[in-house]
Amino acid sequence: MMSHGYEVQLTPLQILTFYNAVANDGKMMASSLCNSYNEKWQCIKRFEPENNINSIASRSTIRKAKKMMEGVVDGNCKLT
Repeated sequence: MMSHGYEVQLTPLQILTFYNAVANDGKMMASSLCNSYNEKWQCIKRFEPENNINSIASRSTIRKAKKMMEGVVDGNCKLT
């Protein structure tokens, strides 16, 4: 159980959409879905993603977010 105020108000798909937007230089895209698969698990009909928003933030903010996300993996979260 988490303390009040620390719970996450976003779904995992919403968080993933944010991460993808940061990776795409701020462009938020709708999810790409596959309608059906053949017997070899190859996608038969795909719904292509659409660009929902040109940019979710300024270029400098996107650069900082990328640097922070990379810092989590590298163990170095400094913005300097």
